[in-house]
Amino acid sequence: GSVNALGTGAVTSSGGSLRVGSVITLPQLTINGAVTLSSDIRTSGAQIYNGTVSLGDSITLNAGTSSVTFNGNVGHVGITYANYVAQHSSSNIYNLTVLADTVNINADVTTFGTQTYGSNSALANVVIGDNGSNGTVRTLISEDPAITFWGTINDATANTHDLMLRSVAYVANQTPTVSINGDVGAIKPLKTLTVVTGLQDTGVAPIFADISQTQYLGEITLAGNITTLGNQEYTANQITVGTSTAEDYTLT
Repeated sequence: GSVNALGTGAVTSSGGSLRVGSVITLPQLTINGAVTLSSDIRTSGAQIYNGTVSLGDSITLNAGTSSVTFNGNVGHVGITYANYVAQHSSSNIYNLTVLADTVNINADVTTFGTQTYGSNSALANVVIGDNGSNGTVRTLISEDPAITFWGTINDATANTHDLMLRSVAYVANQTPTVSINGDVGAIKPLKTLTVVTGLQDTGVAPIFADISQTQYLGEITLAGNITTLGNQEYTANQITVGTSTAEDYTLT
């Protein structure tokens, strides 16, 4: 309830909960250990979480003209489809919105709902990297589904990281989408880019976000130029390229 309630040092948490008054803006916040955030957290300086962070169904991270960095996985990665169904109503992140000048994605991101980076009025530069121990393949998965980038996407180190974007419908009457509303690799190209929309495979023991091969589903929108060192692969029912004419758009 006070801007000085936590002092100036780091907070040590062992699975505790933190709630901050709705009118409070802390000067900064560092938490070491697992924590559950039970309210919005506003700071005038940096927020650093060195441990597992548990949240509600949806979250908006707003850093204004500063940066947001993910150094650990967001959500469940590599689970089976049966596990996804069992946990679909639990307190996992549903929608994730990140508003910042720079968004550093150094780990994988999985949401049960939408992922949005930047907005159409505040563009973000998304930088794809790693945390030094999790390899060079970054996977973003939305099931129930949309992934949207407002702004640019670049590699942290040119020609190094593979980016996989998977927007997967839970039921056939949904339209999964991936929208990239800016240039990719204009400053530092990715190594490869794979963009997939489709319907979740519900066959024999599939992995979460495996795509059914029986039909194409969903839409991909590519509004800028795309530059990679290696392959680019796009799978959807409909792919919209460029903002006006094909001559304005290049894939290299």
